[in-house]
Order: sequence, then C-alpha cells, then structure tokens
Amino acid sequence: MKRKKAMKEATLYIIYFGIAAKVLSFIKGILTASKIGVSYKMDSYLLAFSTIMLLTSLISDGIIIAVIPLLQEIQERHGIERKISYTNNLINITAVFSFILILIGFIEAPAIIKIFGPGFKGKELDKTILLFRIGLPIISLSWINAIFSGFLQSVHSFKGGPKGKVASGILHIIYLLFFAKTFALKGLMVTGIISAIGQIYIFRKGLKRNEFKYSWNFDLKDKYIKKLRGYLIPIVAGVGINELNVSIDNAVASTLSAGSIAELSYANEIIDLFLGVFIAAIVTVIFPVLSEDYNKHDEDHLKNEIKHGMNMVLIIAIPVSIILITMAEPIVKIIFQRGAFDAKASLLTSKVLAHYAFGLVAMALIPLITRAYYSIQDMKTPVVISLAALGINTILDLSLAPFMGNSGIALGTSISIILALIYGIFDLNRKLDIVRDDGLKDTVLKIGVATVIMTESMFLAHGTISTLLNDLLINNILDISFSTITGVGVYAEVCKVLRVKI
Repeated sequence: MKRKKAMKEATLYIIYFGIAAKVLSFIKGILTASKIGVSYKMDSYLLAFSTIMLLTSLISDGIIIAVIPLLQEIQERHGIERKISYTNNLINITAVFSFILILIGFIEAPAIIKIFGPGFKGKELDKTILLFRIGLPIISLSWINAIFSGFLQSVHSFKGGPKGKVASGILHIIYLLFFAKTFALKGLMVTGIISAIGQIYIFRKGLKRNEFKYSWNFDLKDKYIKKLRGYLIPIVAGVGINELNVSIDNAVASTLSAGSIAELSYANEIIDLFLGVFIAAIVTVIFPVLSEDYNKHDEDHLKNEIKHGMNMVLIIAIPVSIILITMAEPIVKIIFQRGAFDAKASLLTSKVLAHYAFGLVAMALIPLITRAYYSIQDMKTPVVISLAALGINTILDLSLAPFMGNSGIALGTSISIILALIYGIFDLNRKLDIVRDDGLKDTVLKIGVATVIMTESMFLAHGTISTLLNDLLINNILDISFSTITGVGVYAEVCKVLRVKI
C-alpha cells in the first residue's frame, strides 16, 4: 500500500512538472518567434540543433532504459559499492567516447550538414556549420545526464528529470527576454549547453542522497558494460524504428495536397501532449518497479504491477480518446485556428486527429508493454513489434492515402499500432500469463461498458450545445467544456457504480 502511494505521488509529480515544462516550451516558442522571427538564420539554428539531437535523443533514451535494470541487477547481486563503481565506469567511458564523437563532428561538420541540409548554401550553410559546432557538447552532457537519470530512477527517485526540464524552459525564456538581441542564435545554442549542465547540478542532491561519489574508473572489459551494449543496440533500434514511422507518414503525405505534412504534425502535437505528459509519467514510474521485481524473482508482484499499470492506462486513455474523437474539430479550432490557419485547415486537421485518436489507447499501452519486456530483459521482442508496426503502417499508408488523404495515413498508423499491441500482449501473456487473470478481464469489460455510456452522453451533450451556439471561439470552449465534463462525469460515475479498481 505504501509503495503504491509513493508511485502515485511520483506519477503526479512528473505530470505537474511535465505540464509546466510544456507551458514553458510554448512560451519559449512564442518568444523565439518574436525575438528571432522566421529567416535563414532560424532555419540554420533549427537544422543544427535537430541534427545534434537526432543522435543525442536516441542514445539518451536508450541509456536510461538499459541502465535501470542493469543497475538494479548489480545492486541485488553485488551491493551498492559495485553499483556506484559501475556507474562511474560508465560515465568515464561515455565521456571519452562522446569526446571522440564531438571531435569527429567538429571536423566533419560541413559534410554532416550537407547531408541533413542539402539545400543550404553560402551564408546559410556557414551559419549552420558554426551553430552545429557550438552545440556539439550537448551530446556528451545529455548522455551523462541519462546515466544519472537511470541511476536515480533505479532507486525510484524521479524528481530530478522533471525539475531539469522546467529549469531549462526558464533559462531559455530568460535568455530570449534579456540576451537574445546581443548574442542571437549562438547564445541560444550556448543556453542549451548551460541547461544540460544545470540538469547535472539538479541531479546532484539525489545522487548524494543515494551514496553516489564520482571516482575515476575505466574498464571496457567489465561484463556489465558488455551487457549494456547488448541491451542498448536493440533499444536504440526500436526507438529509431518508431521515429522512422513518422518519416514514412510524412513521406506519403508529401505526395498529397500542399499542407498535408503540417496537418499531420498539428494533429500529432495534440496526441503527443497527452502521451508525453500523462502516459510518460506512468511508464517512467512503473518501469523501475517491474525491473526490480524481476531481479528479485518476485514474479507474482511483477505480473500484478503490469496489470495495475494496464488498468491505470486504460482508465485514463479511453476517455481521452473518446473526447478527442468526439470533440476533434472544436479542439483544433481553439488551439490552432487563427491567422493563416483557417476553418478549412481546422476541418482537415480535426479529421486527422480523430483518426489518430482511434488508436490512442494502443499508443498509450505500447510503451508500458515495451517496458514490461525490457524489465524481464527481453530486448529483442520490442524491436520485432516495432518492425511489424512499421511494415503494416507503410502498407496501410500507401493503400489508404489515395482514397482518404491524410485521414488514411492517420488511420493506417492507428491500425498498425493496434495490431502491434495485440501481438505484444499475446506474446507477453504467453511468457507471464497476465491476461488470463479474471480481475483484468473483469476490469476491461467494466471499462468497456463505461466507455459506451460515456460516448453516448458526450455525443448527446455535443449535439445539443452545438445546435444552440454559433461557431465562435468562446462557444467552442463552452462546447468542449460542457461535453467533456458531462462525458467524464458519466464515465467516472459508471466506473464507481461498477467498482472499477485501478
């Protein structure tokens, strides 16, 4: 009971800070547009930064996921001192390797930028190369931060990462408000480096509290370093395949009418807001618990926590998907419809959003199922699932886009993720026997009943209020508020009556 309460508190903490970070990111975007505007200089910065982050994010995400079960295994088998020694070894190896990579990146910057920005020439190319070289230290700092984050999450300490994202947003806003005119884009890139250093400082308290002390230790032959490499390759491959899915969607969209890629991007932003804040928080907190249970050979608790996580995701994701399907158009109008983004763009984007929302529950469950595999040290099956989703998505995109346009691409993505999820759950159940549990089946059935009633109530509320109000911003806000409150209220009440347990 005490453990579940701590998990709930940690999840809420990550959600609150995640929302704050999203708000700060939005303000940062507004200030960037205001202070720097749209020009070749901004294009140079975005290309340089995205090129750096392409490698940085993939490896960082992989490090966090791979390090958590390894550190827990080391502590369980060898104690805290061996765990700290291994962490220092990993930091030092990472620092040396990333330094070599940064050196290569600095020398080969012109060739790298020409690959990612083939259309850049003259001043634009020179500016991008300069910014790329300035920002290269972000790679090393981000990877070291990922190690620290994994170390802390392995002992169920989650506050440092969310705090760092908020601090980064504040630093960027301060820079844009007071220093952007003087130092321009070079200063903005340096601010990114300072933010990464600040994240290390924020981790300092948690590391000290968990007995971490830095020391020089460099051993490439350490068996756990080799094991990490074996984990890291499939994890990074899986993350990379998921990113490739987005590229394929955009590639197919590029064959459609002008603005199709933008419509997909705007709809995705709304989906990612939910997944990136709420589902990411649940998955972040539950993954170290699953991994710890596996290392302690507590299979019953491992299965219970997976089921608990699935229940939690379902209870949250299902009403959100219904809200996004039912209220897609007014939601898009409120968020995006102004200036060049007209009523036609809202209509097209809302259709894309509704078709993405069709697969939202699967999109929310897939990260949890993937972490369940990682927790039992099965790193290969998630890659197989990602490859299957990629193949199905590509076929469906090419098949549906000619008839349905962007909506076909979104629907293809949703169907591919649903099918991948079905395979993932079936295979995980074969290994852990989690779905045959009557409690999980009973919960899913009850949530299904509550969902049907919620959907009917939302359609009724939306249909009633939309006929009474005209298409103005304030009326769209009232429509969404009234319909959502009605739907969620009915859903919560039905869940209460049916005694749905998380």
